[in-house]
Amino acid sequence: MGVHNSEGISVICRQEIRITIATPIMPLDAVAV
Repeated sequence: MGVHNSEGISVICRQEIRITIATPIMPLDAVAV
């Protein structure tokens, strides 16, 4: 994560949020793996 881009960070955050909302039942461990 050497490059710090507001757009990149926002995209990553959005992806994480989508995964969290899309799979609220699945544990974070399953998503991490």
